[in-house]
Amino acid sequence: MPRATVEVILFEKIAATGLASRFDRMFLSYEIGHLKPSPDAFLHAIRCLGVTAPNVLFIDDSATNVTAAAALGIQARLARNALEARSVLADYGIVL
Repeated sequence: MPRATVEVILFEKIAATGLASRFDRMFLSYEIGHLKPSPDAFLHAIRCLGVTAPNVLFIDDSATNVTAAAALGIQARLARNALEARSVLADYGIVL
């Protein structure tokens, strides 16, 4: 299965939870044309948001991607499953 197809399926699962609607913007690799952990993927999001890196929260299940984002000054957190992701979002006051 092509990578973009896998990413679409994963995003559809996330969207079905209602979580996606809690964010103003999301940057999906298959939409922006930049793959993580390339700095271009993160810099694209920063430019589009018009903010500085410390004002961006990045959550991922890949330590490599989290390390790459953190190297740019982004608030980057590792979440290996839904429970860990929820915990990170709670830490930032996004969910209770």
